[in-house]
Amino acid sequence: MNIITDNNKTINNDFWVISASAYSDINLEQYLNGGKISFIKEYKISDLAWYLLNPNSVQVKKRLVGYEAHKPQAFFYRLRSKIRKILASPNRGVSQDSSSLKEVRISDKEIRPFPLNDDKLESHINRIYEALRPYDSMIKEIAKLDIVKISDLVGICKDLGGFRSFLTIQGDCRQKIDYLIKNLNKEITVSIPKAYIAEGLFEMSGFDFKGSDPKVSHRLVTFLHNNQPYGCVLSAYNTISYWLEDINMLNYIHFLHYAIKTDYKLNDSLGLCLKGQGFPLKLMFNNRLAIDYSSNIPKIYRDVFETHHIEKSKKQFIINYLKNSQFGISLNYLHSSNSGEKKLVTAISVMHNINALEPIKHDLPDIYSEIDKRAYAFETGKFYLLDAIRGFSNE
Repeated sequence: MNIITDNNKTINNDFWVISASAYSDINLEQYLNGGKISFIKEYKISDLAWYLLNPNSVQVKKRLVGYEAHKPQAFFYRLRSKIRKILASPNRGVSQDSSSLKEVRISDKEIRPFPLNDDKLESHINRIYEALRPYDSMIKEIAKLDIVKISDLVGICKDLGGFRSFLTIQGDCRQKIDYLIKNLNKEITVSIPKAYIAEGLFEMSGFDFKGSDPKVSHRLVTFLHNNQPYGCVLSAYNTISYWLEDINMLNYIHFLHYAIKTDYKLNDSLGLCLKGQGFPLKLMFNNRLAIDYSSNIPKIYRDVFETHHIEKSKKQFIINYLKNSQFGISLNYLHSSNSGEKKLVTAISVMHNINALEPIKHDLPDIYSEIDKRAYAFETGKFYLLDAIRGFSNE
């Protein structure tokens, strides 16, 4: 599928997310315990959609960069804390002593975010680093930790984008100290509950772009069961691979598919990840985006204004409505350039709800019609690609 975008670029790869729906006659009674089943629809979804919708745990790579040591509370402090909780009024915050009973230590070593292109050189550097580990000042510090004075140890990890998170380490304090000594500043595998980590936010580092195949599809079925919406993904043997935890997540999948097929910059960014030239970090959907275009008119409107010879006052009249009802899709990834420099890149597709242009529909019908032709009807409204943004900052 080739689409010419507003950037005059051709999207000529076969990257996709979800197909159009088709009504299905699949027998769902075998999966459900009675009840009325209606409005059955079936989609084909890609490996990427299968990953994003999957409610099961995901394995991701992070680097262990530090720890948080918890010190046991003395009896006096435990007693004082309980008394304060009892005496505290509902409108007054309770003083916390816990902050003074935690010690956070972060390694100051600079870690290369990507391995070197030369495997032999990479292996040689790693051997040197392993030989020098016993002399690392922070490892020496960890080895001297007194388990009598520690109630718990929590690891601190950092991903390639610089985002930190806590790591629960198994075992007693002695085993946790040994783990920290063995793995500090090393890449470790961490299990997270699922790819969907917060409202509108997905962890992308767990998706295997290199191993994905655009020719492979999975069956997604949505339906009403006793007038309640449900969805599930089926295996090749017609068994249920997993149930959708929230059917509304399908809106994200549809938005992403439309953005990939219309936004060259987002499409190209995902293409770089497919080629191994980019490492994906986070995918975010933001329905509270409000970019002001009064001083930087999007190309789609510059072209329309030029074609229809719109006067300045009417241009401003239209631009005033562009800030409303925006929806953003952003992909954060690390890009490895030919020079070897690693850059943190963000690609953003700015969608705009056509309903925001209702005030111009009567006075400027030609402009409204031109934009409406580019819009796609989603369950949440009719949207079109307003802008495509891509920028980077050095790590």
